[in-house]
Amino acid sequence: MRSALAICGPLALLLVCVNMSFAQCQPVPNYSAYTTFYYDGSNLSADVTVSGETIGNWSECMGSGTHTPEITGQVNSGSKTTWEGNPTCPGCYLTYTNGPTVPAQPGQSFTFNLQGSIQCSVVGLFWYTLFSPTTIGVGFSGKVCGITVTPTTTTAQDCTGKKVNSQTFNATLYPSSCTYKNAGSSCSYTGGSGTIDVVANSPTQCVIAYPTSPSAVAQYYAGPARSGTEAGTITQGFVLNIVTDKVGLLIGSVTAPVTCP
Repeated sequence: MRSALAICGPLALLLVCVNMSFAQCQPVPNYSAYTTFYYDGSNLSADVTVSGETIGNWSECMGSGTHTPEITGQVNSGSKTTWEGNPTCPGCYLTYTNGPTVPAQPGQSFTFNLQGSIQCSVVGLFWYTLFSPTTIGVGFSGKVCGITVTPTTTTAQDCTGKKVNSQTFNATLYPSSCTYKNAGSSCSYTGGSGTIDVVANSPTQCVIAYPTSPSAVAQYYAGPARSGTEAGTITQGFVLNIVTDKVGLLIGSVTAPVTCP
């Protein structure tokens, strides 16, 4: 049995350094990426698909340079693995799919950290999509359900360390057909690092009320910034009791860097 779900990338960035002497060089990334999770009865797989091309007048500065698609995957706290596709000309359309696979049985869950990117032979990292950590559980009939917590970054309202900041975190189930029940579900924890001091008993508002999407408001003090504008990180988690195919408890969390204004 093969069950699958797909998630589109929430964060896509262009990273390109171009010599300003190439006045006519205007490379524009036209790439997208999404993830697909599936279970074949023995293994749980997470595939990232990257596709697209570079548009604009890229030949003025890239010349005979090439673009290579890359997929990076990590399961739980294991080591990261990178897969590379075939290099193509920047303006040539490409599509590439790969990702990690882990042995799995019904009732088990795993957290996947995934990224799709384009490497340029001229400037290095050209474009990427970083997916939010996604915890995937396997049901007893082979269905898969996932939980993702967002946002992955946040900006404090105040970094003097004297005023309380607040941030709303949301948990999203994938696919939308997966459901949870209130009993056994909760906001799991909130913690801070660096110069982030989480208010006691935070989150002050934890919304677990099906069919409403779970959310939590974390309160914290921040600052001063440690290096640049970042003060530290704040972590928020959720425990959701997934009733679809008796998946059971899924724990999803995010550790978001906190930037000072």
